[in-house]
Amino acid sequence: MALEITASGRGRDVERLIGRIARDDCKLTVIHGQSGVGKSSIVNGGLVPALRQKMVKALDVLPIPLRVYTNWVEELGRLLVEGETSLPTPFYPPLPPFERGVEEGRKEEGRNEQDRNEQDRNEQVINPLNTPPFPAREGGLGGLGSTTAILAELRQNEQRHRLVVLIFDQFEEFFFVCQDTAARKPFFEFLSDCLNLPDVKVILSLREDYLHYLLECERLARIDVINNDILNKSNRYELGDFAPEDAQAIIEQLTARSQFHLESELVEQLVQDLAGDTGKVRPIELQIVGAQLQAEGITTLTEYRQGGTKDYLATHPQARERLPVCRE
Repeated sequence: MALEITASGRGRDVERLIGRIARDDCKLTVIHGQSGVGKSSIVNGGLVPALRQKMVKALDVLPIPLRVYTNWVEELGRLLVEGETSLPTPFYPPLPPFERGVEEGRKEEGRNEQDRNEQDRNEQVINPLNTPPFPAREGGLGGLGSTTAILAELRQNEQRHRLVVLIFDQFEEFFFVCQDTAARKPFFEFLSDCLNLPDVKVILSLREDYLHYLLECERLARIDVINNDILNKSNRYELGDFAPEDAQAIIEQLTARSQFHLESELVEQLVQDLAGDTGKVRPIELQIVGAQLQAEGITTLTEYRQGGTKDYLATHPQARERLPVCRE
């Protein structure tokens, strides 16, 4: 499991998600949460690397994370072919302690409905497996240029003693790309077919305010394996904000791994301020304020109070500018 995921307090979530994947009664998992809770971070930085190193019920696990929906059939076919090489995930140098995991929240909170499509077109998703393609099958794209071909490939899992986990990350983007029923129906029919295969699991990860879009699936495709009830609580896994005690433990874990040590009184006050009236700590605020503390060298409660406290640090003009450019 990636160090930054363990340190970010999401290690337990990764373990629970893997536990769901191992259960026979969990064919589908819908990961949902508000902007900035770390959905993409936990999927790409924690779950995918962990699955590549595990076996589930004596089966090798092949996670296939998809984030591009413009030509989702071709993209999924390509990723499935390349995934069969089973090469390890490339190494990315870790970010400074408080800057880890902030990219998703920074990106999601910074975009609005008018400019999100333009930004997404400008963001290039890097193929995590920068490797030569798997030996080609007939028909191009390794022969996996259609849902029929992909399903045929997935049906070979039993002979190969392999479990494929299809992960559709930032799935709200699908509804921006496929804007009408005719464009969406093929996907939901494909989803239904996948969930009927014995050695295939599916994960959909999306923002909480787009959950209701999934109800369209119940009209466009019958999914008996989940009783045609895609939003049933048994299918959902919520990523929420941190409890104060968890946030305090996370800060202590992060600073223990670095040369940036915070006074215990400062940590307690910081967590109290971040929790505010809600009693919960938003991961994105924890990252932003922590990064600003580190940038200004604030390590004691006295310096914190002199520096303007949480509200000043969270809204400081340079706070987000100091954070790294989104790294996919």
